[in-house]
Amino acid sequence: MDDFRDVVERVRDAADLVEVIESTGAEFAIDHRRRGKYLAGSKHDSLVVDVNRQTYTWFASKAHVKPGQQFETGDVYDWMQNYHNLDFWQCVVELAQRYSVLIPDRLTRNEERTKIQVKQSEDRARLLLVAHEWFMDQLWKTPAALAYVRGRGFTDETIHYKVFEKNPQGVEVLKSRGAGLGFSGGSEAARNDLITTLQMWEMDLRSPEAVALIGLRGGVMDWAMERGVELKADSSWAEGDRIYGLVDFPRLIYTHIWREKPGYFTGRNLAWEKDGRLIGEPDKKKKAYNPPVLLLGERQRYYNFMFHRNAKRVIVVEGQADADSWGQWGQAAVALVGVAADEKLAESIKKVPEKYLALDDDKAGTEALVPVAKMLGPMTRLLGWSALDDDTENTEANDDADDE
Repeated sequence: MDDFRDVVERVRDAADLVEVIESTGAEFAIDHRRRGKYLAGSKHDSLVVDVNRQTYTWFASKAHVKPGQQFETGDVYDWMQNYHNLDFWQCVVELAQRYSVLIPDRLTRNEERTKIQVKQSEDRARLLLVAHEWFMDQLWKTPAALAYVRGRGFTDETIHYKVFEKNPQGVEVLKSRGAGLGFSGGSEAARNDLITTLQMWEMDLRSPEAVALIGLRGGVMDWAMERGVELKADSSWAEGDRIYGLVDFPRLIYTHIWREKPGYFTGRNLAWEKDGRLIGEPDKKKKAYNPPVLLLGERQRYYNFMFHRNAKRVIVVEGQADADSWGQWGQAAVALVGVAADEKLAESIKKVPEKYLALDDDKAGTEALVPVAKMLGPMTRLLGWSALDDDTENTEANDDADDE
C-alpha cells in the first residue's frame, strides 16, 4: 500500500492542473488573476483554479459534488475522472506517462491487487471527507467547544475551513481559508449522529478507518480476524471486547489536510468542567490523541492552511496549534506532531526558499534542534519563541503544543 500511495503522491506533485484542464478545451482568462494565485475560466468564470495548491472549484457545476462538499471541487485526479472518463488508476497511469513519473513494475504487474488498493484508497478518502465536515459541524453546534477554541486565540476565520464571498459579477470566490478545526462530540448522542451520517453516505462502518472514528463494541476478535487486523496485548485503544473511537471522548479535532484532501485526524483531549465549560486535559501526559496505526495508518505531519508548494517561507514547529497560529499570522508552517524529520519532510518543502525551525524551548525541542536543522539543509534559520514580539504572548503559539 505504501508503494501505491507514494506513486499517487509523486504523480499528483508532478502534474500541472492548468495544463490538464486546458487539454479538455477549457481556456483561462489571464487578466482575471486574483492575488496572483487564482485563474478563472474565460468561458466559465465560476471555474477557478488555485495554482499554488493545484486544486479547482467549479461553483456553477453540480455534476460531480462529492459527499461532504457544497461545490464541485478537487485536484487533478478528480478532474481526470470527471472529464476524461477514466477510473482512478487509469488517471495515475496516464498522468505518470505525461509527466515522466516511473511506476514500479510490481504495481502494474499485479493489476487485481492494484484495483483493490484503489478501492480502499477511494473509500478511505470519502470517509475522511465526510468525517471532516461532521467534526467541523460539531464544533459550531457546541458552544462550549467553540468558546474553548476562541479562548485559545483563534479567530473565526481561522476556525473555518473556507469562507466564500460573491464578487461584483455575482460569482462566489474564496475570501479566506482556515484550519477547519472540529470537535469530537464526546457523547453517545454525537457517536450515534456520526454513525447515522456515515450510513447515509453508505460507508462501511466496519472498516478499520471507520472503527478508528466510532469505535467498536463487542465482537472485537471476530472483527480483527475478518479485517486482517493484528491486535496486540498492549493496545491501549482496545480494552476487553471494545475498541474506543475518536468520538468516545471530548476532543478538539485537527484534520491533517494535503491538497484540500483530509488524510488523517489527531485530537487534543478535553475535559468537562462542572459549570459546562471545556478545558484542556489536566494530565499533560494524556493531552494528545493519535489514532491507532492499525486503524487509521501511520501518523502524519500537519501542514497548516497557509502551506502550499509555492510558499515563500515555511516554519517547522512541533504541534498543530503552533502551526495554525503561524497560519493566523499569514505564514506557512508544518508541525512534526511527533514524527521524526526525514527525507519526505525535506522533499515536501524543498522548493520553499526560506526555511525556519521553531521548536519548543524545552529539553526535547533543544535536543532535536540540530538534527532537524541538518535534515532541512544548511540555509535553515533557527527561530526561538522568545524572539517573538510581546504582542504574541497571549496567543496560541505560546500555549502547549498539541503533540506527544
